[in-house]
Amino acid sequence: MKCPSPVASRTVRPGSASSLDATFAVGLAATPGIVGDHVNVQTQGVLTLTTAQWDAITGDTGGLTRGVPYYLVPAPDDGLLTTTAPTDSGDFVVRVGIALSATDFLILPCCPV
Repeated sequence: MKCPSPVASRTVRPGSASSLDATFAVGLAATPGIVGDHVNVQTQGVLTLTTAQWDAITGDTGGLTRGVPYYLVPAPDDGLLTTTAPTDSGDFVVRVGIALSATDFLILPCCPV
């Protein structure tokens, strides 16, 4: 499960805070897959996953942190999310949404800054 960015018709790739082309996250993969696979992408609303699934996406433990915004992670960890906005030169800040609970995430894709 990763944060996808559109590539071409009906294909996605992991979003990234390091490349302007990959910063336009349109939603979150609601089903597991790897680059090149067909996945269901949820573009709005609340996405509910297990705490283990969120841990794989954020690198944290115990799921999401309620009330905290999540951002795209810069390379080399494309497609992952973090609670810390990127600050390195050349990286973009892309908020993807806000945690409503340890398992519920409100998808609110935002344009890169």
